[in-house]
Amino acid sequence: MNTDNALLTVSNLVKHFDISGGLLEQLSWENWRIVRRKTTVKAVNDVSFTIMPGEILGRRKRMRQIDPGPSGAGSISARQR
Repeated sequence: MNTDNALLTVSNLVKHFDISGGLLEQLSWENWRIVRRKTTVKAVNDVSFTIMPGEILGRRKRMRQIDPGPSGAGSISARQR
């Protein structure tokens, strides 16, 4: 793919979040020593993409669809697009 006219190019994107809490919440005793434990969530790890003119980047979401059903009254149901 020729990326010379790309609108956006992202290479090796990494985003991690520290959800350990405060300093005192991270401390614990282990083998008679105080140990600091961190908890990290890896939201995105090594993601690369290119957006070319005319392309759209989006995420999938649940859509609501009205189903008329046999009675014709209509009910709303969720479906994965």
